[in-house]
Amino acid sequence: MRTNDRRPTWQHDVRWLAALLLVVVVAAAAAASSLARLTAAVRIEPLSRQVLTLAVGPTDDVVRLAPSSAGYQPGSALALLPGVPVEADPSEIPGFDVDSAVSRLAGVWAERYVSVGGPATWAAIEDEAWRSVLERVDVAVLRPLLVSTLQGPLFGVGVGDGTRIANWPQQAARNPGQPVQPLVGVFVTVPPLALQGRNAREVGELVVAELAAVVANEGADAARALVTNPNVAAALDAALAGPVRETLHGALQAVVTSREGEIAARLADARDVMAGNTPSSDPWAGLVDSADLGRLDTAERRERVLHELSQRAVLGGSQAVLAALPESGVRERMVRAAPILDVLDRGAHRQARTWAWALGVVAAVLTIIVVLTASGFGRVTWPGLAWLLGATPGLAAAWFWRELQPTEAWPASAAVGGAWASLVDTVRLTLGQIGPAAAETVLWAHLVPAGIGAAFVLIGLTGWLGAQLRPARRGRF
Repeated sequence: MRTNDRRPTWQHDVRWLAALLLVVVVAAAAAASSLARLTAAVRIEPLSRQVLTLAVGPTDDVVRLAPSSAGYQPGSALALLPGVPVEADPSEIPGFDVDSAVSRLAGVWAERYVSVGGPATWAAIEDEAWRSVLERVDVAVLRPLLVSTLQGPLFGVGVGDGTRIANWPQQAARNPGQPVQPLVGVFVTVPPLALQGRNAREVGELVVAELAAVVANEGADAARALVTNPNVAAALDAALAGPVRETLHGALQAVVTSREGEIAARLADARDVMAGNTPSSDPWAGLVDSADLGRLDTAERRERVLHELSQRAVLGGSQAVLAALPESGVRERMVRAAPILDVLDRGAHRQARTWAWALGVVAAVLTIIVVLTASGFGRVTWPGLAWLLGATPGLAAAWFWRELQPTEAWPASAAVGGAWASLVDTVRLTLGQIGPAAAETVLWAHLVPAGIGAAFVLIGLTGWLGAQLRPARRGRF
């Protein structure tokens, strides 16, 4: 039997079957290509890290490490922060709270700052990053506070009302080019040009600022040595002993508050060690080298843990991650994330790449079969439509994924909500968190076959339209 286009029926059957298979093969090849692109070396570790970040817990949770690994020995003093020489006595640790620790750190630093100056105070801190922070706080906050706090007491004994002004113009005339002493009884010297045009109050402010700079750089004794007037000396001593220390203490306390979580973790670890707890209950035991623990703060611990887990996930999948964790709430979340971690390891990448190439070859063969069994402009429109239909589901899924709003919390465990519901909710949570960057990768993997199909269809439609618009041939006469 023959059809109207004079082709055997079997050719029509082969064309339809090949076209339907081509739709399925293109969809599968695009999916395999998406997975291969997602698990490429440049993307696999960041994606695994995002999944692990979800499983570890919220960013404000403290990543606890094994108490015995924290470097604390029972009976010894506890450094309240790593690399900072401010400690809690062993007898204080059981009842020592975070507020007391923050107050002690700020108080010790304020006392040392007034006694020996800022540079000597910060030099005793071994943690370079924290020392740098405090040095910037010193310049931007502590020194201006020191000046403003000294002004009130010193102005109260005549430093700013002109009663102690020295004849500095005469000093400048006698020793041209040399600094002059603007106040009697205060051996602070400044260039004469710095005093010209200033009134009595402004001269006093300049002298107070110079005294404050001496305190900040060298300590209180160096500033006292410059003051010979007993009233000014008494006011300076009273200010340094009271308002100055209190002001500096408050400012430093606000800075130290940013590390409350780490201080709390160190105190809790020390109490665990004193109570004889073993590290077996710690989900992170063995993940971080004990030699590094003394210098890691909370954020650094979390980063180190996530780095170690992501390395295990990339090389060995979920089994390598779970092998590093004892039973804990974290392990339960890791178990639920295991199917996703297993898709993102290097073995899955190799398999996905192999399937993508194999299915690509099959798609090319089926395309040739459709072209050979079709006729006219259908030789290009048929395979084009098949490629477009194969790419469309993936494009729709990638678009939906890119617009998916992430959820905030992990779903209920399998024992509560059921294994399938728990898995579906876990996948939804993870997809919402690791998109839209990953969704863009999937989108581009499906845009390529969609573009190929669109090109075929466009060529076919253009040819058909040209044939319709071509004028009819004229007769010989």
